[in-house]
Amino acid sequence: FLADIALGSYGGGLKMKEKIAGRYADILSFMYLGTATLKRFEAEGRRKEDLAFFKWSMDYIFYRIQVAFDGILSEIKVPGLSWGFRLVGVWSRLNPIGTYPSDDLGHKVAQAMQEPGETRDRMTDGIYIPSDPTEAVGRYENALLLITEANPAYKKLYIAIKKRELPKDSFLNLLKPALDKNIITKDEADMVRKAEEARTDAIQVDDFSVDEYMDATPTSPKGKGLQTKEVDELV
Repeated sequence: FLADIALGSYGGGLKMKEKIAGRYADILSFMYLGTATLKRFEAEGRRKEDLAFFKWSMDYIFYRIQVAFDGILSEIKVPGLSWGFRLVGVWSRLNPIGTYPSDDLGHKVAQAMQEPGETRDRMTDGIYIPSDPTEAVGRYENALLLITEANPAYKKLYIAIKKRELPKDSFLNLLKPALDKNIITKDEADMVRKAEEARTDAIQVDDFSVDEYMDATPTSPKGKGLQTKEVDELV
């Protein structure tokens, strides 16, 4: 219906209204992605472990369709009917097709993606994930695998801290007292050490000295800027 209205109002000029046309394209594209998501979930046997991925994807798809509809209803210009579309837009926002995926659902997806295994391999199938730890993505993958491998040792350290057998400190500082108290084995200590080193390496960012920071001060703007009154008029 909205497509017919747009074609009737703009005619061939619709292609010049690129933002309006783009929103129609967004709706069509996300409808296609939605059917593809449904097809894959169905074809792979409606696996329970895929449910969070499926629900997040569908929630996001319907949310993007809603955003596109909101944009169309607020921006489409039809002589004599624009006010009506504004009212429909208000109703649409009060009764949305979809809303952005919740944080809880996003947490479930993120948690699943951090667990190496068959599910993660299927979800990342076709995505290039380098195994070389010197590459940017490879650093993260290497850290994830090492931390996952060391998880049993981490759990022992957590339990020991909870029982106050070990003080609250960084894991690297806890390795020696944990070994002395036979809380973990030497092999487990080595795994934790490698995992912590990989984790630290993965989160490194560029750092700059105070002198470098001070030398990077922005230059003063040239010319006369807009006065407050002029800004208010433009807004």
